[in-house]
Amino acid sequence: MRLRRSHRPLAVLALLSLTATGITACAHDISPAKPRVNGNRVAIAISGGTAEVDTESLAVDATVGGQRLELSAPAADRLGRAGDIAVEGTTARWSYPDRELTATAFARDGRLRLELHGNRDGHLVWPITGGDKSATALQIPRGEGLSLPVRDAFWNGPDTGLVGTDLPLTSALTMPFWGYTLGGRGVSYVVPTDIGSSLTVRSQDGSLRAYGAHDFDDRAGTRDYTQPKGDRTPRRLCPAQ
Repeated sequence: MRLRRSHRPLAVLALLSLTATGITACAHDISPAKPRVNGNRVAIAISGGTAEVDTESLAVDATVGGQRLELSAPAADRLGRAGDIAVEGTTARWSYPDRELTATAFARDGRLRLELHGNRDGHLVWPITGGDKSATALQIPRGEGLSLPVRDAFWNGPDTGLVGTDLPLTSALTMPFWGYTLGGRGVSYVVPTDIGSSLTVRSQDGSLRAYGAHDFDDRAGTRDYTQPKGDRTPRRLCPAQ
């Protein structure tokens, strides 16, 4: 897929990848390590740095090369109080009893994955991306692909048909992912469980923000917002080493 660049050329280096199933770094692989728990935060080593999940809100940050990046703001929906964090080997697990949601976080191939399972039907708006102050461009695989300056007035306006439109990942995008350029690094958000998932781009304070969402629906078989068995994460997002 070619990304059609808007205005000036943009160099994107995909070092990190955040998915609904997790955050991944495409640098050198590392052996999985035991998650570190500090209060309500879980830190998991990824290639090139550390990813940290706030279990109270599902906010996600990563520290890579001494640079701290916001990869997702807190979920838009009320989660309720998070249960205790249990660590088993290289996996951390906790729950949101009010929502009957279970979250599981671990690293695989240097990539942190965060899996969500719903025991009842419901809706979750997460991840909420593009909030880091260093964000300069949003990449969307729409048509041949778009790379959009996040503060461009035209793309933040109503004439493009982009802002405020729900984009089902099964039909509106060529592939179920989107990306940002943050501080010179490329971050991608991959959602292989695309059925029941969607993306909405909003203009907030003159900048493009992308909101992922998922419907947990037993009848539709979408109770998992997660990477399916048989990893389909697009490896080509990672640069050659």
